[in-house]
Amino acid sequence: MTKRQGKLNNFWDMFRESVIIQSVATIMLLGTCCAIYLVPVLRGQSAGEVPPLLAALTGTVMGYWFKAKAAYQASLPSAQSGSE
Repeated sequence: MTKRQGKLNNFWDMFRESVIIQSVATIMLLGTCCAIYLVPVLRGQSAGEVPPLLAALTGTVMGYWFKAKAAYQASLPSAQSGSE
């Protein structure tokens, strides 16, 4: 493995574990879908149509984000101490 490949693998490992980066990506995709849908309404036109690929991508990213968020919260020490 080259030095660059090692850095890329490390980057993707960090990206996968980073709930903050995933949150920003999710908010950006969701905001884009909302903007495509709502901007024409604000201009007095009919609602815009969100491309199916963008809608599918947003749903996938949101699902991955919720899974990562739940896994992160489950790994916190307060979650492992039981219900109090």
